[in-house]
Parts: sequence; structure tokens; C-alpha cells
Amino acid sequence: MAKIIAIESDVDFEVDTTKYNRDCYTRQFNGVHIILDNGKDMYFGIGNEQQCCEYWNYLEPKDDMKDFIGAEVLEIKEVKVNSLSTAMCSQLMESTDNLDLDAGDYQAVQVITDKGILEFVVYNAHTGFYAHDTILIFNDTATVRCL
Repeated sequence: MAKIIAIESDVDFEVDTTKYNRDCYTRQFNGVHIILDNGKDMYFGIGNEQQCCEYWNYLEPKDDMKDFIGAEVLEIKEVKVNSLSTAMCSQLMESTDNLDLDAGDYQAVQVITDKGILEFVVYNAHTGFYAHDTILIFNDTATVRCL
């Protein structure tokens, strides 16, 4: 696997999803960019364009992510909320607790390293009409979802 060189959090990035034989409406995302020493960086984010009355966000660990610089990445995987740490579940609940909307969802990713686990979550709450694309890029593969 690869080692983490740097972590850019709460960063805006643009993706041409056709490069990955994937197409989605969104090209502008907000999330995390993990720079790896093998040149196969990881990006995870949510479409960052307001459409109407939706609320979306990107959540990152409250831990000091600098502690993970130099860590070897063992696995990167999407997970369900019951697999997240108590701290990240609490953060997600705090962020979405007062949103009284009809639809929405979240996507969570764990970066498992030899120094521990980094967790990132994106979510979107809306009236049923204003979904946001999400993207996870790793090992030259893109996974696109719609929340």
C-alpha cells in the first residue's frame, strides 16, 4: 500500500468524472484529499453547489489528522453508520439533529492505517428534490453516489 504524505481537509476540488468512465451532474466537490506517496491520491467529497433548500456538509475526525502523516494505508472502504466510531456518530447526530426535511442520506468512508482509523462522512438533507452527488476516488477508481 501507500503512505500518507499530507491530508487536505475541507477542501474544494473539481473532478472530471468521465476520466473514470463515470458521469455525474456535479463537477465541484468539497471534502478531503489525502496525498499518498505512490501518486494514487484519495478524494472523498460531496457536490458543493446550492440548489434550493438542502443542507449538506462534510465531517472529518476531531482528532489531529497530522498524527496520520507517514501512516501506511491498509484499506479504504465505505461503511454503514453502525460501523462508525461513537465520536463520529455523535458528530453526525449533532450536525443533522435539527434538520426537519423529507429526504436525504449520508455516505461514510474509513481510511484504515497502521496508526488507526480516519473516518469521513458527507450528508445531504433535503425536501426530496435536491440531491447531491458524492465521490470517492482511490486507486484510479471513482465511486459516484447520489444522496
